[in-house]
Amino acid sequence: MPLYNITAIARAGSPQAEVHGLLTKMSKIVIDRGGVVAGISNWGVQDLAYRMKARQEYHTRGRFMQVKLVTSPDALKELERNMKLDERLLRWMIIKEKNTSIAALGSVEPGKLAESANRMFASLTEDESALGQP
Repeated sequence: MPLYNITAIARAGSPQAEVHGLLTKMSKIVIDRGGVVAGISNWGVQDLAYRMKARQEYHTRGRFMQVKLVTSPDALKELERNMKLDERLLRWMIIKEKNTSIAALGSVEPGKLAESANRMFASLTEDESALGQP
């Protein structure tokens, strides 16, 4: 399975809890289909380089985030379908890393990496419960 980087821009007005829910949803889709989430970065709200029209509105600021994952192309298609339907996302870009696989994530054994990803997902769902989300 190849390594993918997804960089996404969400609405700037989205509360942190909504962004957390979005990242949890994306992670769950990947993990349920046998993939591994290698990392999640939330870069916060930043000015856009230019005014962007999305969802019948113009935006000048956005909340940037990046997700690194190792997954199958079929799971990636499902993830992209879900991103198209999500009203919180303005734009996203999926980049497949050249000649990489789970081994490119370092000297970590695949089993330990999957275990670590599952623990990270469990902590995300615990945090979501603490925020009062279903």
